[in-house]
Amino acid sequence: MRKPIRLAFLLPLLASCVPDEGTLEHPGLEKELARLEYERAADYYGAYIERMDEFPNLRDRIPPEELALVGYSYGQCLAELAFAEPVEESPVARSKASRLLEMAGDAFLLAAEQNLAEYVQPAVYSAVRVYKQALDLEEEDRSGLAERTLAACATYFDEKKARPAAFALPEDDADIALVNVELLYRAGEDDRAEEFLDRFLTEDYHRGEDEQTRRVSQASLLARLGDQTFDAGLYDKARQMYQRACDLVDPKKDTELAERWSSNSKVAQYHRALALEAEVPQIPAVFLDNVSREKLDRVLESYADLIERYPGHEVAVAALYRRGLIFQLWLSDPAAAEAEYARLASDYPDDDLAPAALFRAGLMAETAEGWPRALEYFGDLKNWYGDSPEAELVPLREAIHAGDADGLDRFIARHTDDPVFYIWVGEAYAALGLLAEGEGDPDRALELYTRAVQEHARKAVNRYGSPAVAHAYYVYGEHGFQEYMGVTVGGGLAEVKAQLERKTALMDRAALGFSGAASFGEPALVAEAQLKAARVFEEFGEMLQDVVITGGASGEEIEKAYFAINDRTYFYLVAAREAYKTALASAGLEPESETFRLAGEGYRRLVEITGEE
Repeated sequence: MRKPIRLAFLLPLLASCVPDEGTLEHPGLEKELARLEYERAADYYGAYIERMDEFPNLRDRIPPEELALVGYSYGQCLAELAFAEPVEESPVARSKASRLLEMAGDAFLLAAEQNLAEYVQPAVYSAVRVYKQALDLEEEDRSGLAERTLAACATYFDEKKARPAAFALPEDDADIALVNVELLYRAGEDDRAEEFLDRFLTEDYHRGEDEQTRRVSQASLLARLGDQTFDAGLYDKARQMYQRACDLVDPKKDTELAERWSSNSKVAQYHRALALEAEVPQIPAVFLDNVSREKLDRVLESYADLIERYPGHEVAVAALYRRGLIFQLWLSDPAAAEAEYARLASDYPDDDLAPAALFRAGLMAETAEGWPRALEYFGDLKNWYGDSPEAELVPLREAIHAGDADGLDRFIARHTDDPVFYIWVGEAYAALGLLAEGEGDPDRALELYTRAVQEHARKAVNRYGSPAVAHAYYVYGEHGFQEYMGVTVGGGLAEVKAQLERKTALMDRAALGFSGAASFGEPALVAEAQLKAARVFEEFGEMLQDVVITGGASGEEIEKAYFAINDRTYFYLVAAREAYKTALASAGLEPESETFRLAGEGYRRLVEITGEE
């Protein structure tokens, strides 16, 4: 969670932006006016700095106090504008916020460069924090920005050694130290990270503390680092940090510290289980290898331990819910998932997760026990949590069960464009597609399946999939695949380029459809979908190589194209190999099937081509 940065220094321009009359009563309008104030101030500060950069000699004539004030205030304005971006809703907003935060970090460092005691510590601290937030918003690795953040961390600690009196907040030390360690881990510099971490945990930063207090402080820092590395996708490191935290202060081993550390130890244990879980792909049980299954078993045991040892604690509730998700989404065991969800709803009826658990218990009962049992859960949901979003989903389940097209249409009309209901709107379209297909209208069915995939795929976290959804994905993928196969490649370079772009779009469509079918379908459909996905990837990779040779380009162009395309060719062949492998694993349930034979042939051929198993 970011540490808020407040505007402490404002030029008269910013003050002039404040409305003259009364207090605003509309929070949305107040928020928008505040954003406009930051935007106007940022424009002013930005123009000031641009002018200074345009005329380098001007900087020498500006007092350091003024430069530090402008840089610090500019950084704060940019940071506030970044925080106002709806980063959870739009990739464009994430990118914009990241750029604003990066610019804010540069502005803070401009303030720090003026070497004024009252500015250096808050400016460098703020620069590290906004750089780190910019990195967290990025979808791809930004090694250059990471290096600048590490350099800012080094500046912070160098300045602290040089002027310790100016640095009086130990919490800031920990923030910067943990960012420094995390970035070193992300860069693969484990030795440097661990050396710095050990020094930070044991040296001057805990001087004067008694042994118990020091151990609690060290454990808290390690748990925080566990959170950071977990969020960064460094799951092995996260587990190590949580384990070290628990080893330092274990309530069972040291009863005197039990009350002070019990909550943190629960959280650490919960996050260790999450870290293990995150390493296991969310795929049907037929694809799980022995290693992944062992990891899931350890996760389930860890969650079970939390549930029994800490009844009533929030992590016990979360652990029950996570166990339900694992049985539902990973292990395809609806009866076990139903039991976990039902226990949560029964034992913790006042928890925020109770409505979701009750609804998912009903979903699992539909599969495991039948509609009458599901209706019991859905009835309790409407009676106990009638205002919850989950209660809004009961009419959808009733319409699907009854084959009520009008009910499905009403649900779609009511919930279209609501992110909470994306996957459920998708399922409603899939159910309508099945009805159209049953009525002998394949064109209408394809149109509805396409809408189903578009809506369902908009929400990727903990997605729920039904047979109807799996079928929609498969038909969508098959249609794209057939169109893809119908596009020929040849002619001049401009024609080849247009044809490749068309085939790429269709290949992406086919791959999305087949992978969705594999994620939510029964084993037979999974194997068939993965076989089709493998054929798409393999054919596309080989076609890329053919285009280089037969596209009619000059020798120099062919050479450039070959090296540019060769990497992509290899990527698609590897993707095809893995798809054949998963098809083989699923089809292995029926080793005499044609799917099993074709998957085996494809996998062996691509192992020879790629040279890897």
